[in-house]
Amino acid sequence: LNIRSSFEKKLLKLKVHLLIFFFISWKSFLLKKIYFTSTVLDTCHIDYYGKKKFKEIGIWVIIFREYLYKKILPLSYKVITESKDLKEKIIKLYKIKSSSIIPIPNLPSVLLKKKFKNYKIKNIKKKFNIKHEFYLYPAQFWEHKNHQLIIECVKKLKKKNKNIYFIFCGKDKGNLNHILKKISEYNIENNIKIIGYVNDNELYHLYKLSKGLVMPTYFGPTNIPPVEAWYFNIPVIYSSVNSKHGLNAAIYFNPNSSSQLISCLSRLENKKFKNQLILKGKIRLTSIKRENIQGHAKFASVIKKF
Repeated sequence: LNIRSSFEKKLLKLKVHLLIFFFISWKSFLLKKIYFTSTVLDTCHIDYYGKKKFKEIGIWVIIFREYLYKKILPLSYKVITESKDLKEKIIKLYKIKSSSIIPIPNLPSVLLKKKFKNYKIKNIKKKFNIKHEFYLYPAQFWEHKNHQLIIECVKKLKKKNKNIYFIFCGKDKGNLNHILKKISEYNIENNIKIIGYVNDNELYHLYKLSKGLVMPTYFGPTNIPPVEAWYFNIPVIYSSVNSKHGLNAAIYFNPNSSSQLISCLSRLENKKFKNQLILKGKIRLTSIKRENIQGHAKFASVIKKF
């Protein structure tokens, strides 16, 4: 019927000509005269359809997300993605013109770059009762984040009288109870510390303290924690499904294989190899920064007319 929504009327009164969405929003359907951009963070709802089920992505979530992607992306003035790899996926899946998609890779959180001078490492150790060197996994407790694999890895190593320690931090998104039960069942409570949500100050120091980042997630093609780890000069052990993100700046394992993860952890015991990996991380971060600047410049050039 082409009826103008009250939402758009308010924006027109404010002389808004372009609306930038940092996700794919149903509110795009309410816009008839105002241009808008959409942001695609991943296509995981369709990547795993018919292959692997996750509690957080049921059939209705898949149907709803796919409906929005198919209807809204062709209407978008520009589509923002996090990587060139994701851009190619969008072109293939949704037949969007290459010129309409602008990759802008994520950089480390601005908040993490702050220098927390008044907060000492010993405060973090005391607050979270940290007694051992540890690997870090900062991720919310979704099933697809695959904390389970790390638990299996720790269990296997402990059976061989090899103790390794991890810290998990993040909010519960429906899978925390399962993780806690498995940790208890395997009797590895002393090896895995779950500290819940942490603020930027605390996360900053956890990165600085950690031996490395371990990220067994199934989803991608990009993730922010590896970029943050490269910023903090710590080695990255990454799910092989995201090898195009890390390139040679990480060591990879199949997210279904705890044995492969154990092998990666073993490789980091070699100090020379570890230092080389850290150096490659610095180079990878420089490359990502360059791509980020290029992406922002391209986006700025196409919206000049507004």
